[in-house]
Amino acid sequence: VSSSSLPSATAASGTVHGDAAPELEGQGVSSAAGTTSTGLEAMEEQVMQLVDAAKQQPAAVKLISHRFPRLYYALTGIFLPLMILIAMAFLFGWALASLESHGEIANNDKALTSIYNDYVTYVENAVKIDTTITDTPGNCLAAYRYDNNATIEELLSTPERQDLLNKMLECASDTSAEQFPERDFLDFVPITTTDLTFDWITCGRYEFNASDPSEAALVGSDLLEQSLFYFLDFSTDFFDRLDDPSIEGVEAVRRVLGESTGSQSCRPHVAGGALFWFTIMTTIGYGNAAPSTDGGRLLIFTCGLVTILGFLALNGTASYILVTIVDDLLFRLNLKRLTRGLGAVVLWLGLLILWMLVLALVMRNWVTRRSGHITMTLADAYWFSYITTTTVGLGDIHIPHEEFEVRDMFTIPLVILCAFVILGNFAAKLVECYTEWFPVDSSLADLLETSRTNKMGGESGGGVDNEGSNVLTSGRSQQLERRHSL
Repeated sequence: VSSSSLPSATAASGTVHGDAAPELEGQGVSSAAGTTSTGLEAMEEQVMQLVDAAKQQPAAVKLISHRFPRLYYALTGIFLPLMILIAMAFLFGWALASLESHGEIANNDKALTSIYNDYVTYVENAVKIDTTITDTPGNCLAAYRYDNNATIEELLSTPERQDLLNKMLECASDTSAEQFPERDFLDFVPITTTDLTFDWITCGRYEFNASDPSEAALVGSDLLEQSLFYFLDFSTDFFDRLDDPSIEGVEAVRRVLGESTGSQSCRPHVAGGALFWFTIMTTIGYGNAAPSTDGGRLLIFTCGLVTILGFLALNGTASYILVTIVDDLLFRLNLKRLTRGLGAVVLWLGLLILWMLVLALVMRNWVTRRSGHITMTLADAYWFSYITTTTVGLGDIHIPHEEFEVRDMFTIPLVILCAFVILGNFAAKLVECYTEWFPVDSSLADLLETSRTNKMGGESGGGVDNEGSNVLTSGRSQQLERRHSL
């Protein structure tokens, strides 16, 4: 408002509100000044209200939330909380995998060292036995005498002494092989039943060379492939160390074995850690993997509870938003009977069963894509869906960590979270139906408080006056009405 327009506005205001002038003059305030001050204060108050509203909520967000309330709350109340849970699984899963990776590498190296030690022991014993049998061919000489029906003197005097020597060496070699059969090193490597694990590390996944695609390495995507990568890296490191001329004797070889490792191409398995933390956060707990280090257990002990509470809170928020949107849709479709009572319970139970089928199909498709052919029946997939959605987590069917990738966190876990949202609404509707079947006029706390009040009045001898009793009853009734209204 410009200063030049204030007098005219004041005059006009004074003309219109002339009846109020005596009252204002009686208070020691002129009519014109009072009207001008009142108008400016009202304008200032409106401006401040607009400023506060702008600070509290951006105009675009406010426009979307009012024009598209379902879309707005579906994104901010359902999709965003689920993404926050996925992000929490990634963050703490990465930290856990980093803590556990060193222990898993040490266990894998220990397993391969044991295999090599068994082979070294076999070779050492084979040499000893072969030398012993070769140096004492008495049984071979007796067998040769028996076959030729000759005495020792006759054998030594014959011109076929070279033939005798060859026979002795051949017999000794056959006896050695008979007593200690020759074995290949691969006989000691149980590739199909390896003790190597890849829950917290991923190995062999070299990056592709964009300038020269021919240099791209194979990607270890399952347990067998990653085991081969790890075994080859361990063997390469071991034989490189054996090139040192100072390495002599069996004990030196064993010492080199203890220093070898196959972790050259390994790094913390972020996706595997995120998957494990997801099972902790949602209390599924398949039991196929567990932390073995003190740092990993401490992380779960402290942050695990926090993420579990966060999951319950965000899942509850998403459940409330979803059931509100669905109930509103049912009202619009004139299906009010499905919003409460037994009808609502049946509806959400049906949605839960159907969504568990969706989860089963997603899991089956993931397994098929990994293996290249169908290896999981639909019955097994639905069984996995059931024990996952109900958080039973028996572990007979689970998601293998070594085959899990980062992108997979936005498929199976996200579908599982949606199942938890539907499960929460089913439980809420079931409780609501139960309370409708067994209604109560007052809460247990109200009844107990009334009982205590009556008991105290009876002990004092005077009882409780009618006025106080009526006030208490009225207050409780109003509180009960507010609860029912809410």
